[in-house]
Amino acid sequence: MAIYKIKSEGILIKLLFSLLILLNMNFLGFLSSESLSGLANSVNRTGEVVLLIGIVMICLVKTQQIRLTYWTKYAFFVMVSILICGFYSIIVYSQTMFDIYVMVNCMLLLFVIPLLCNHRDLFYQLLKIVVIFAMLNVAVTCLQSLLYNASGIVFVQNIESVTIRNGLIRYSNSAGYTPFLLILLLGNHRMAREFPKFIRIVSVLLCLYAIVFVNQTRGVILPVFASIFVMMLFRYRDSRKKFFTVIGLGVAIIILASIPQFQFIFQSIFSESSQYASETHTVGIRIENILYRLSFFGKNPIFSMGVIRPLTSELISVSRGASGLYFYEDVGIFDTIASFGVFGVAMILLIWKRWWQSIVTLYRQNRLRERIWVLGMIVYYLLSGFSINYFEASRVLVFSIVVAAIEIEANEKTRTSHKNREVEDSCIL
Repeated sequence: MAIYKIKSEGILIKLLFSLLILLNMNFLGFLSSESLSGLANSVNRTGEVVLLIGIVMICLVKTQQIRLTYWTKYAFFVMVSILICGFYSIIVYSQTMFDIYVMVNCMLLLFVIPLLCNHRDLFYQLLKIVVIFAMLNVAVTCLQSLLYNASGIVFVQNIESVTIRNGLIRYSNSAGYTPFLLILLLGNHRMAREFPKFIRIVSVLLCLYAIVFVNQTRGVILPVFASIFVMMLFRYRDSRKKFFTVIGLGVAIIILASIPQFQFIFQSIFSESSQYASETHTVGIRIENILYRLSFFGKNPIFSMGVIRPLTSELISVSRGASGLYFYEDVGIFDTIASFGVFGVAMILLIWKRWWQSIVTLYRQNRLRERIWVLGMIVYYLLSGFSINYFEASRVLVFSIVVAAIEIEANEKTRTSHKNREVEDSCIL
């Protein structure tokens, strides 16, 4: 895979990329997504697409060629799949091209993957920008949560409808970036080591607080803790360190389990008690939702349900089921399969295949401990994918950045075992 150096254009790219990240974060929550309607909200990400096109054009002017790497082919495959399945939906549901565009335009951000992979020297500069904004976003999210829970103060602008879960505000502006930042920090990514240890520790604590007590998404909490466990378990060669790591994680889990809000999260998953009725109902509905969408795939494996913008009562009934409770945002990869049929299955499997190759490469070259965050990221996305869609509008950008990061670092040259030992010793946890 070629590396192209961008000099004078680099500043402009970094500015556009910073704006792209901020727009994706709703400017850390200080702009309402409703005020950006038609430009960049949870449905229509046109503003982000325009910025990405600008970045791509600058890179193409400099390189004057498109490298047909694995991820370039993958991004074009996704676009072709969208066109094919989009025309199917237009014919079957009488939707317009604009309806299809509104539902899938965020998937154009997948072109971030080959863009970053083909410009590795620029990638680390852009990744630092992402990490800095992610830290700020998590800090703002936690501060807003604490202030609202204590006195009802609201200083951000994008809380259109406040949701309360277990007595605490549920605010998800940083939801897509919090696991990403936490795993990078705990996995000791080279970018994380550029920040002072104090900032890393504070950021880790804020991420944990945001994930458990602010975002409060069980489909994220459980995969995050599984990811942390795997990273801590496989980080060290020394069996004694592994033993004490397991003991430490066990103690941490016991402490968390004693907190009422944390107990609520786990008890609400399977309990039939009236105390958790609404939460249990949600879990049951999601299982029904998965089976409902898979039934379309069983009847029509090629196109399955198709891409649907649920505007009319008829389309709402198809998209959300007769009860109107089956939301596509709640079932992760199963929505991709339902929307794109066999093309959606290929989209997912092609990602998993490349990840498996990355793990095998790192293991064979004895670099898995040095790049333990790669294993953590893959574990998180594999487990969370059953409820969190990789291509969801607010998450696809950070997902693309993660995919590019794994691809780039899994294909770098081997470092010495002495360097690996230094990396182990410098871990913050």
